[in-house]
Amino acid sequence: MTALSVGKRFRDTCVAGQKTGVAAKVLSVYNNSVNILMQGEIFSVVTVQAGRSPSGLTVDNVSCLGLTPGETCSLLPGRISFPRAVIDYSGSVLWQGRISEKFRSTLSYESVMALKSALDRKAPPCSIWSVGPETRPVREVRRLGDDPYNAVRGLTGLGPGLTPSGDDVLLGFLSVLNHFSNDEGYKNRFRAAVSETTDFTTTISAQLLKNALRFEYHEYIEDAISALSQSHEGLVPAAGRLFGLGATSGADIAAGMYFAAEIIKW
Repeated sequence: MTALSVGKRFRDTCVAGQKTGVAAKVLSVYNNSVNILMQGEIFSVVTVQAGRSPSGLTVDNVSCLGLTPGETCSLLPGRISFPRAVIDYSGSVLWQGRISEKFRSTLSYESVMALKSALDRKAPPCSIWSVGPETRPVREVRRLGDDPYNAVRGLTGLGPGLTPSGDDVLLGFLSVLNHFSNDEGYKNRFRAAVSETTDFTTTISAQLLKNALRFEYHEYIEDAISALSQSHEGLVPAAGRLFGLGATSGADIAAGMYFAAEIIKW
């Protein structure tokens, strides 16, 4: 099988793994994704419909790999070898992401309002955006502006699933804070709080937060970041793609982005 694209961090970690000779391990298998452990971090093999990231490898189909959790895979030059299949990424498109650490911009008021409108219309009933104002997640969100450390601690790991809703909110919040906030003191306190609490949630969610701390995101999050700095016309399709992540993850990430925008203002 030939990969359609390979994330830069995925490729670089494979190269490092070849030098150490340590095999990778399959952690979990789903319809559109396979999560693997390499060099102490989690990476994903996903279908193109699931979107790209610096830590991902995109292919046409993952079910044909026939993988089960616990199996090992070998890291070879330009290839990753599973027990019943080999994926060749040597000639694949390199995905580095479009939003770098250096990207800084100002929020577009019209785009922020378009994001709020999209959340009002499309957020699932069980998302943080839609739950009652006196629920614990909403109470923790309200503390983000004045007490980021304890609010982060309260949101980390809050909710069910591979990526709890509280973590998704933090991921969206962090992505906007990283690139639009000029308050370096607040930004540093928030980032430090996230860094200190990743041990208190799921392994997948912790990895996504760690990736965001080094300015690496799923491409649909990048689309939304970019759209928030431009005219509102681009926000609607970007929000639609983001809402497609998981049952509520995309909407919760979008909610976190809006909450950060409210604190930053524009």
